[in-house]
Amino acid sequence: VGYDFAGSVVSVGSDPSCRKFKVGEYVYGMAATGSIAEYARAQCSMIAHKPKSLDFKQAASLPVVALTSLEAYMKTGLKKGDNVLVIGASGGCGIYGITLAEKVFKAKATGICSTKNVDFVKSIGASAVVDYKSESAMKELSKKGRQFDVIYDTVSSFDPVDPDYEPSMAQLLRENGKYIAINGWFSDWTRCLLSKITVPLFAFDVNRPNYELFLLDATTEMLETLASYFDSKTLTKTPIATVINLDRNESLWSGFEQMQSRRTVGKIVFEI
Repeated sequence: VGYDFAGSVVSVGSDPSCRKFKVGEYVYGMAATGSIAEYARAQCSMIAHKPKSLDFKQAASLPVVALTSLEAYMKTGLKKGDNVLVIGASGGCGIYGITLAEKVFKAKATGICSTKNVDFVKSIGASAVVDYKSESAMKELSKKGRQFDVIYDTVSSFDPVDPDYEPSMAQLLRENGKYIAINGWFSDWTRCLLSKITVPLFAFDVNRPNYELFLLDATTEMLETLASYFDSKTLTKTPIATVINLDRNESLWSGFEQMQSRRTVGKIVFEI
């Protein structure tokens, strides 16, 4: 929350990674110290030139959700013809879980979402959609057994407000399939953080077999790749729930209230 941004460069640092950027150029990316401000300070290694085909609002809506989904599929080795299940398909990460799988990786994506969002998830390219509010639809999904090469879970977490899909959905993974999540239980967060030490030092992954909880590691190269998908028209949709002009504090809080409702379809963008 409050990391993504798009804007024009007003100052460039001396780090070698900043050499490709000049004052006045349009960039997008992530500001680790926060981006909901008139000026944001960002590491040059976490920004790239803005996609030429997108406006600032569209570009600002992309980095966290689209890169998270891109990294998830890179980690799982998703490939053409694979079947992927996207849990939370109408949310920020879920939307790009569907579009990247279908348009970039040429996989077949099944999305899980609520009744009111079924048509939306179909409209962004899902091969199939399952309404989690329909008991019969969920039973039918489970009845088909091990059918997915990748399950991308954007919903389950340690928060009791969120449902825990993993126990039931993991049963749908094919042999050697991968369950990858962006949130989870505290024990899995511990493994996630430990693996950042054990993998580079000892080539040993402490995550559970066939399961990985991960943190986004955004880079300029990933942002450039993402921009190329839009400028080549491989990807075209950037669903935005609302654009809020920050002319008063009430506007800021209304945006956070929408986000906390967990019912927003697309991204909430703040404009300054």
